[in-house]
Amino acid sequence: MDIRPHVIRAVFKRNFVSYFSGVIGYLFIVLFVGAGAIWAFSPEFFANNLATMDQLNRKFPWLLLFIVPAITMTCWAEEKKQGTDELLFTLPGTDLEILLGKYLAVLAIYTVAILYSLLFCGFGVLTYLTYGNFDKGLLVSNFIGYWLAGGALLAAGMLASVLT
Repeated sequence: MDIRPHVIRAVFKRNFVSYFSGVIGYLFIVLFVGAGAIWAFSPEFFANNLATMDQLNRKFPWLLLFIVPAITMTCWAEEKKQGTDELLFTLPGTDLEILLGKYLAVLAIYTVAILYSLLFCGFGVLTYLTYGNFDKGLLVSNFIGYWLAGGALLAAGMLASVLT
């Protein structure tokens, strides 16, 4: 079975652009970065006087649990509602190619949100570096873990969108 990248790219582009033609893509990024920033630099962070991300690691799964469905709930349900799912499956592409295109689109949006939050967290770390030592490896490995956990939840959210 050959996977044709041009089909995946076409589905990806259509979905990625559709998220940002409305409010959902922007709202997702703002809510994700805002909630992550509030939890990363909560008063507990400064009260402990430790440069760790423990408070964010405890709360981040909850953030993913409530924010990730906002991006995935429209993935397939909107196609069914508008009747474009029939058109989508008549394209000269396999189900796997269509699924990969849609998944990569939501993963790209999630990746943009993670990169923005890493950038925001990076500014906080630069400020904190003047007052103490911060483990950069911990920061990077945490965000890689957040990205992987989010990718798994995006797949689960897409499955839930198909089933509704």
